[in-house]
Amino acid sequence: MKSKILQKANIRNVIAVTTIFLGVVGTLLLAIWLLIVDGEAKTFIGQSLLPLWGTWVGTVLAFYFGKENFEAASKSYQDVIKSMTLEQKIAGIKVEDEMIRLEDIKYIEFSDETLKHKIIDILQDRDFTNYQRIVFITNEKLLKYVIHKSTLALFLTESLNNSPENLVLSDLLNYKSPESKIPKIIEKSFAFIPLSSNMLAAKILMDAIPECQDIFITENGKSSEPVLGFITNNQIVEKCKI
Repeated sequence: MKSKILQKANIRNVIAVTTIFLGVVGTLLLAIWLLIVDGEAKTFIGQSLLPLWGTWVGTVLAFYFGKENFEAASKSYQDVIKSMTLEQKIAGIKVEDEMIRLEDIKYIEFSDETLKHKIIDILQDRDFTNYQRIVFITNEKLLKYVIHKSTLALFLTESLNNSPENLVLSDLLNYKSPESKIPKIIEKSFAFIPLSSNMLAAKILMDAIPECQDIFITENGKSSEPVLGFITNNQIVEKCKI
């Protein structure tokens, strides 16, 4: 691949040098001829042909060197991009540009009645067949909970002695087994950042909380503000591959 690029570059160089050489020689010959001829021919050559010839040579030179400068600048830019650290790259990505917006979030509208929903029914809800997380948001667009299906399944497994088919959401939220990871997962599975933040800030916050898998965006990064969107752990992982 590199050899083909070099061959093309060499061909361009030969064409450019040949054209420039012929242009210079041709200009010199015309200048000498002007010293010899008289009359209308001299006027025509001096006023029409020479300016046209000079413009043509100038155009070739401008194209050749302009192209070389553009290629050099482009290569320099690519080198800078390659030398940037991961942190520098994702620091330039706004969460506003990457977040899943509120109108695109599939969620359950949370109310007091929601606490009575059976865990089994939530897991089998067809609206969430293609989703691994269940988001609960109030009518005021405030985030209440984010519970992953794996957490719901783990809760049912740990509650086999308590008729799991009858367990409801409030049972999960009030679950306080000291040996279980569930309470901590529910409490720390999400965090908030302001709309003005970048993906680096989201990554740093998520890395600081081992249980955190989702970063929610509000105007000023407060949980008391309406949700504008959210960033998943998978999105951050994907951005870290750039």
